[in-house]
Amino acid sequence: MPQDADAAGLVSLIWLACIYWNLYWCLERMGAAGQAGEAEAPGEAAGIAAPAASRPPMDARALPPALAGRVEAILSRDGAQSIELFLRDRLASYEAVVAAFDAGDRDALRWLVSPEVLETFGTAIDLREIRGQRIETAFAWIEPSDIVEARIDATRMEIAIRFAGAYFEFSRDSIGLLAKGAPAMRRCRDVWTFAQTLAPGGGGWRVVATEADA
Repeated sequence: MPQDADAAGLVSLIWLACIYWNLYWCLERMGAAGQAGEAEAPGEAAGIAAPAASRPPMDARALPPALAGRVEAILSRDGAQSIELFLRDRLASYEAVVAAFDAGDRDALRWLVSPEVLETFGTAIDLREIRGQRIETAFAWIEPSDIVEARIDATRMEIAIRFAGAYFEFSRDSIGLLAKGAPAMRRCRDVWTFAQTLAPGGGGWRVVATEADA
């Protein structure tokens, strides 16, 4: 019946508004709690607020000596001013990849990930499109990133970074309706490996591997 469809649509809109309002309120509270640390971390990525018990920014001196030496060599070749700014750039890349994957934007992904990773992501996007699904990810919070491995040789440098946090994943059907049931907040803890060639015009940092961190 048309009346039933209108009522169901209204209920869906009200439910979605409540979800987004709760998420917005949560992020506002986190942002307010993090303002006291703005002097130490200016320019923090918009919409990403650290938990109250977040760790201080990573210092290369806190890493094992062998890893710290490789990280410092990479930062020097990359021209990064500090490990904190370098990690902030990689976090921005992480968010951009997630957004492009959600949108099924293969052109954007092509500039952010390696051909191998693009093929894997493309297969997942193809399956979503066949099923008529659309995914939207909204991060609730992300912890400060950790460097877990680094490699550098005469032609290439790689750095593996752990990203951990929580997010909401919204699923829509082919006509844009939200899937039934409230989305649960999920935890994520992944290690992404970024690589850059040392040849002139190497194209910048790209994601070459992703894996869940147990």
